[in-house]
Amino acid sequence: MFGSGCQRNENNLSIKTTDTDTIYKFSASFGEGKVAQLQAYLNTALNSKVSFDHGRNQNIKLNNKDHFSLKSTAGSISINFDKKINSPAGYTKLKTLAAGIQNKLREDK
Repeated sequence: MFGSGCQRNENNLSIKTTDTDTIYKFSASFGEGKVAQLQAYLNTALNSKVSFDHGRNQNIKLNNKDHFSLKSTAGSISINFDKKINSPAGYTKLKTLAAGIQNKLREDK
């Protein structure tokens, strides 16, 4: 099992990842001022509309067969990816997406 975390108080940023043989989880809490920027990134990266309303779970397709669960609110995001039912290519794509989320959250704008 692999887990990591990052906290940056100046932006109210907290990031946590868990990566095991069977799951990949990514979660972050951040200042609400980052919501529009992060939502625009996700909409472009996923070619899909991602909502940050009401913290509802969304099942997001990465491609024709891989998918993950995303839960988001103004100020938080959580991703769960089941490696048992998804492909290694989907896992790689999701890790790239998570790295992009981290980069967007760490940007000064």
